[in-house]
Amino acid sequence: MSMTSTSFKAVFLLLLIPTLCSALEIVPFQLRNPNPLVQIFGHPSFADARVLPPGAYGTGLFFDLANSYVAAENSTESLLLDGECYRTTLILRGGLPHGFEAGMELPWLAYGGGTMDGFIQGWHQFFGLPQGGRDQAPGNRLRYQYRRDGQQLLSITDHHAGVGDLLLTGGWQWYGDAATPQAASLRAAIKIPTGDPRLLTGSGGTALSLWLIGRSDHLFSLGHATLYGAVGGEYLSPGEVLPEQQRQWVAFGSVGAGWSPWKIISFSLQLDASTPFYNGSSFTALSGNTLGMIMGGTLALGEKTFLELGVAEDLAVSSWPDVTFHLGLTHRY
Repeated sequence: MSMTSTSFKAVFLLLLIPTLCSALEIVPFQLRNPNPLVQIFGHPSFADARVLPPGAYGTGLFFDLANSYVAAENSTESLLLDGECYRTTLILRGGLPHGFEAGMELPWLAYGGGTMDGFIQGWHQFFGLPQGGRDQAPGNRLRYQYRRDGQQLLSITDHHAGVGDLLLTGGWQWYGDAATPQAASLRAAIKIPTGDPRLLTGSGGTALSLWLIGRSDHLFSLGHATLYGAVGGEYLSPGEVLPEQQRQWVAFGSVGAGWSPWKIISFSLQLDASTPFYNGSSFTALSGNTLGMIMGGTLALGEKTFLELGVAEDLAVSSWPDVTFHLGLTHRY
């Protein structure tokens, strides 16, 4: 009986080991806050806690569709953010000797009235959620306007597109490696003002971000789970979008969890937060702390090709767009 039991356990473990080893690796969503007044700064997408090994390369093409509606007014200021933003980002990363990594992120931004207003209104109505005035506003309109103390400080109403601000990124493996269940890396990004602040494709200033990101992997009987988190800060040089109210320092962080039952799929939930990017406003969309939630997962299209899917919501109302649809295709060489 003992021999039979031992043999059964041995066979079970032999069958289980390939499942554990082949579960899909879980990494943070490559999505930054797409609030049109926030994404123009150098706020990073967090990347992984493990840098790429020397000679390895990774490429990614990501598309985000974000629909915003914010209408607020008081005795001294009024804000209207009504429209859609389409962000396409090319990300390149390469592994270097001694645990270093270098890369870049180049976005293309397009603003328009979009076509999602009716869908979002129907979604809110079906689930009994407040419309926030969205159902009283003209549909599929682009209008970003901010007025303060009798002065029009922001007004964008025409559909347009253009290149965004370039990010140069780097990383250093501070702890662990690809073979360890725990890992941490120190990462940085420098933003180059290649966008146009008049069109909200850039801020008109530079930025420097520095953050620490860690992860912990845990094996289970089916696949594995990963917990990850990041914390950091960003210095913003004076820009040209609401320059009198722009902050110089911003703190940010992220926490997430994912589960991969098989090597072809994973599911993740991620929370991203930051301190405000602007001073002097009573509106959350400008001077409030930001908090967004991203839900989704990854599909393996091959050994080195992956499809990333996600939906983001604003947990701190108006700090993120009402809804953001996220799609990404990555490949490693």
